[in-house]
Amino acid sequence: MPKGRFSSTGVVVGATGRDRFQQTSENRSSNSVTMGTNVPRQSEGKVGDITVREVTSIGLRCYIKTNSGWYDINALVAQQRIGWRDMVLANSWAEVSSTLTPQYCIDANGFVHFRGALKSGSGATAAFCTLPEPFRPNRTIRIAGAVAASDNHPQIVAITDGGVASFLSWTDATSGDTETVDGHEHAVSGSSYTANTGSAGTYIDGISFFAQQKQTSIQGGAPGETSDIGQGLVT
Repeated sequence: MPKGRFSSTGVVVGATGRDRFQQTSENRSSNSVTMGTNVPRQSEGKVGDITVREVTSIGLRCYIKTNSGWYDINALVAQQRIGWRDMVLANSWAEVSSTLTPQYCIDANGFVHFRGALKSGSGATAAFCTLPEPFRPNRTIRIAGAVAASDNHPQIVAITDGGVASFLSWTDATSGDTETVDGHEHAVSGSSYTANTGSAGTYIDGISFFAQQKQTSIQGGAPGETSDIGQGLVT
């Protein structure tokens, strides 16, 4: 289906008895927007008319007259396709297997998502990829969600406003050793956890963030017009 078009799961609530020529002729005249109660009858309106109805037990519903009859606009849904992209890996990072290829995508609401697993990096904190501009946050962010497969400890992924993504080393102070100071016992730094570069790798499933960068419109806007990436799909 061409970009910008809509697919419908709407239910025809009224069928028209007029042929297509009559309907097309009607559509050349000005259309109307009306309000009323209950679901519209098939004899009401002409192609292109819109009506808002207060339906008992449902509330306000909006209908449009088509060649096939009245459609419930509330049931129209935009066709959304998520396009996963393979990460261009850096610093010797590689995929764990062909079924865990590191990938990223952006959804209709502007949220970027990661999936897959990485191994063999030249360093546990070495950057593993650089995201293209439309997929970047507007400042450096840190997200907990990745998991090192060797010990199942969570990992933190840092993503800069330049799109550079890497793992951070972190220290678990709550489950580490303790020491007593002034009669009180305190938790102190215990083990330091880093991403696993071994064959089991580190999983990045669950890493999601909002891409808040401005970009040139790709939805057919005027030249130079900008829109937030969260306003439309990127394919």
